[in-house]
Order: sequence, then structure tokens, then C-alpha cells
Amino acid sequence: MGPSEIAAIACALIAAASGITVAVIEKRADRERKQTVKRAERREKESRLSMDFMSATCELSVVTAVAMKEGHTNVTLEYAPPAA
Repeated sequence: MGPSEIAAIACALIAAASGITVAVIEKRADRERKQTVKRAERREKESRLSMDFMSATCELSVVTAVAMKEGHTNVTLEYAPPAA
């Protein structure tokens, strides 16, 4: 086995190691991208739910204020929200 054969084997090993390293890095990056997308979807869902809760709270506040103004706080409250 001559020096040129050893150099060729060393180059092949370096190339193989580099390929494996790149594959591992790509796999991790792909996993992190998927996790980031899932987190963004959860945040979006949480934000929408929070906005729905705030809207419901506002509607309940209006109904309660109207009922208190009219003196009907011990009966079933009826309120038709304005058309959006």
C-alpha cells in the first residue's frame, strides 16, 4: 500500500464523515423546523381562544350593564349581539 493509496483512503474517509455530519445536521434542523411550526400553530390557536374569551367577556359585561341599568338582575338575561 503506497502513499497515494493511503491518501485516497483518507480522502474517502473524510468525505464519508463529512456526508454523515451534514446528514445529522440536516436531520436536527428539520426536527427543529417542525417543532417551530407546531409551536407557532399552538400560539395561533391560543391567541384565537384568548380573543374569543375577551369577546365573550365584553358581551357579558354589556349584558350585565344593561340588566343592572334596567333593574333585571335576577332574571334570565337576553342579549342579541350587534351584527358584525
